[in-house]
Amino acid sequence: MNEICLLECIHNCLLTHIPIDSDKSRLALLQQLHVEINALDETLAMLSMPKRLSIDCIDEYRNLILKSMYPIIELMLNNNYTPGNAASYIDSIEPFNKELSSFGISRLSLETALMIVAFKLKKAPVMTLRQSLNYRLIDLLVSQKIPISFVRAPFPVCYIEFGEPEFRNEQLFKIHSNGKNNILEGAYLYDYNDININEFSQSFIEEVGLVKNKKTRLIDIGFSSSPFSLNGKHAPIYFDLINKISIYIQDEDESLETVLDRHLNYYCKKLSTDKNTDQVVIDNFSNDIKKGMDHLLKALLYLNSDNRIIENDFQESGTKKNTEKTTRKKGKIKKFKNQMMKRYDRILVGPKTSYTPLSEIISRFEHTLGKRPHYRRGYFALRHTGHKGLIPKIVRIPHVFVNASKIPGLDITMSDYDIK
Repeated sequence: MNEICLLECIHNCLLTHIPIDSDKSRLALLQQLHVEINALDETLAMLSMPKRLSIDCIDEYRNLILKSMYPIIELMLNNNYTPGNAASYIDSIEPFNKELSSFGISRLSLETALMIVAFKLKKAPVMTLRQSLNYRLIDLLVSQKIPISFVRAPFPVCYIEFGEPEFRNEQLFKIHSNGKNNILEGAYLYDYNDININEFSQSFIEEVGLVKNKKTRLIDIGFSSSPFSLNGKHAPIYFDLINKISIYIQDEDESLETVLDRHLNYYCKKLSTDKNTDQVVIDNFSNDIKKGMDHLLKALLYLNSDNRIIENDFQESGTKKNTEKTTRKKGKIKKFKNQMMKRYDRILVGPKTSYTPLSEIISRFEHTLGKRPHYRRGYFALRHTGHKGLIPKIVRIPHVFVNASKIPGLDITMSDYDIK
């Protein structure tokens, strides 16, 4: 469907889906669902955002808030509108804008909400990094000077979960959200290959280094926060705060570092114009994006490597079959329904074998004489191959463990390990 036909369809939808100013039945249902949500088992908060928000009562609650505009949202997102473009269009319609304001939903909140809706509509996969892989990636250095072309999602829409839910409390990654230190649980990832930027403001185009009428790729990234706060006071299970950044790319050979810095400068400058946003919030946003991108980049390089290890884990589908078999056994139905909320279909990424970070091994060793055992971190490096060295290729430079022989019983093979 081309853009003109799509806009005509959206206009027709508007004629039949104008929001109602006062919808008492909807408000009553929202209150009822809110009670159900508050009664959910607290352990469900360990689940990543896509699964938490797919729990029936939470999903219904969110759909009710967007009820009047949902047909238009669905139409736009199913026809490759980005969440940002769809949010701008919805927000420009006065009745919708008024309704969103009554729920306290800002333009940015709407955009992140539509990221979540798009993920659901596309039936996108969750890719869960095993915790052992997370530790391997943390021990790995990756220069952000690599070409942005290497930042490619394994699917057009997906969610990269930073570790299995049962390890969420190990707090490997942190993110500032809503004035608290929360656990970073993963990232929504959207890769659009051909974006029309001609209607963007000239100031935006110039500040992020774009040119009109030139092929543009968009990477939409949303880093999601866990309800678990490192400050001690946890958020509700339906917590949906996302740190979002949209990265527009026209030169695939440009470095990730350059592209990211240019976009962060724009977003931080935009945040600074809000008198309610202080410099600490701006600095936290910039640092969180950089730290999140560092781990996400390593995960993407692994997912796009030849020696990646992935495994389909269809927990949810299997539990559904068991539920159907036990529909006559009332005592077991509730048990399986509870299991269903904690299980989900995903793609597990990384080896099953355990991994102990070298820094932890070194810290256990008491050394008094000579040079202390240490390791030189591995990293990905850009090398040029092919005719006249014109073809860029990412190669893995392994760790080197120096003076490993001074640690009794240490397997020397650990001095050189690749991510497997």
